Amino acid sequence: MAIDDLMTLMERFVSGEAIALADANRLESLLLEWTSEVPELEDLADDLANYRPGGGDYLYDFDQMKPRVAHFLASLRARLPS
Repeated sequence: MAIDDLMTLMERFVSGEAIALADANRLESLLLEWTSEVPELEDLADDLANYRPGGGDYLYDFDQMKPRVAHFLASLRARLPS
C-alpha cells in the first residue's frame, strides 16, 4: 500500500477529524504494513490498538493519541523525499 494512504489517515487523525473505527483499523493495518521499512511504527500500531473502544464507533482518549500520531507523522515526513 502506498505511504500516501498511511500519511493521509495520520493527517486526518492529527487534524482532529473524528476517525471511524473502520478507519482506525485501516490505520493500524497500514502502520503494520510499513514496519519493515520503519520498525518504530509497530509501537504506534500497538498503541492505536489499545485506544479502540469496545463497542463504540470512534477512537477515544484522542488527547493522548494525537501527539503520538503527530510525532510519527513528522518522523515519516522527515524520511521521505520532498
